[in-house]
Amino acid sequence: MFEFLEHRNDFPLYLYFSDEYVLRERRQQLFQLHDIDYTIRTVYPNRKHHMDPLVYFTVELKNKEALRRVVHETYWLGEENVLYVISNYDNLKFTFVERRHWGFQQYLSVASFDRTHPSVLIKPGHDGCGFFICSNDVSMNSLENVIQNMPEEIIIYQINDELYEPEDEE
Repeated sequence: MFEFLEHRNDFPLYLYFSDEYVLRERRQQLFQLHDIDYTIRTVYPNRKHHMDPLVYFTVELKNKEALRRVVHETYWLGEENVLYVISNYDNLKFTFVERRHWGFQQYLSVASFDRTHPSVLIKPGHDGCGFFICSNDVSMNSLENVIQNMPEEIIIYQINDELYEPEDEE
């Protein structure tokens, strides 16, 4: 993932993650120590069975060093299947829907991305294995373009559920 994002060299990037484990103070100390801009937004002010509100961070990654430092310290959240997304545009918003969840009627937050501006979103796969690319950017409008945008050191084995075998170049 680093190689792909660094190869695109499309800074600043925006990392979004939710504070499911209530480690807000630890994250704030890391960002302040390294002079990394961030904001915290409250998703749920009151949660049953939790003393703290559910919040999410938006972290502005201005360069490759900030990208590597912050992702190195926080990627475990993506491995835990917590909301963890990187975008080249600050475009995450939450809406709330009422629906049945685990047998109860609840208000649930739904992350949505404003697609007004061309953007590329990167999300870790389940348990942090691989990553998903979602984009409305014309440079990523076909599978061939996505593959061409990958740096040489990235080896592609599988796309969706299909094994990938590159065509021989003549």
